[in-house]
Amino acid sequence: MRLFYQEEHKTCYHYAEKSTATFKVYHLQHDAPPAQARLECSLMVFVIEGESLIRYGAGKPFVVPAGRFFLVEPGTLFTGHQQVPTLVMTMAFVGAPQLCNIYTLENLVRDTQGASLPVDPHFTLPIRPRLREFLDLVMHCLDDGLSCAHYHELKREEFFLLVRAYYSKEELAALFRPLLGIDHDFRRQVLEVCAKGCCDIAAMAGQLNMSTATFQRKFKQTFHETAGQWLLNRKAERIVHQLKTTSLTFDQICFENGFSSPAYFSNFCKRVFGKTPTQLRNEAF
Repeated sequence: MRLFYQEEHKTCYHYAEKSTATFKVYHLQHDAPPAQARLECSLMVFVIEGESLIRYGAGKPFVVPAGRFFLVEPGTLFTGHQQVPTLVMTMAFVGAPQLCNIYTLENLVRDTQGASLPVDPHFTLPIRPRLREFLDLVMHCLDDGLSCAHYHELKREEFFLLVRAYYSKEELAALFRPLLGIDHDFRRQVLEVCAKGCCDIAAMAGQLNMSTATFQRKFKQTFHETAGQWLLNRKAERIVHQLKTTSLTFDQICFENGFSSPAYFSNFCKRVFGKTPTQLRNEAF
């Protein structure tokens, strides 16, 4: 459907280019190379058609079929690969969302205390009829060229209202589990420091004007693992990324990641991944 006054709309200060838009639509072909990004914000991913093979960091891939959606938390190295033509929509947001004007994630935590919730890191929910209608409308409007930043903001608020209305509190607690009960400002600061290349616990604590003990305590509360383990996981992710998506030699990868010799690098890969660097580079996604 044609928009009225398209040029006026697209030259507006509030027009959201695809790179900065809240909602994005991807028509992905089965032979496309894996798409990979480290997320600076939370991302809701909706698989509309086809299926997507997803990997978090250096973990094992899992399949998300059509009609399901899931949350990817900030700081995650997120990789998607399609084995069939796939239609995907994403919605980005920052911090802890409000499900409506008076219902926050803190309310959700209180209301689901004692409930038996799944802790599957690959947790997904079905795209129910009203949510599918909403996604279809957003896709049509984006295809028409309606990409006002205010439109994106309003639709993001509408999404949270819809999931509040059509999904149980237990389902939502499982979906938003990575965002519950954490200090979002602290997480943002840690990710910013790490993005600048600071990967030492004491140095990171100093950057945030904290003692090492306070930093490690807040880190465990926010990231649900120790700072040491988190940094080790980031190192593993970086190695997998370099092995699979670059032409760097093993020696280059070895020394870029702080190993004193190729033998130590090979032993690290065997210990963490159960495979040699050659096996990691040659295996399928």
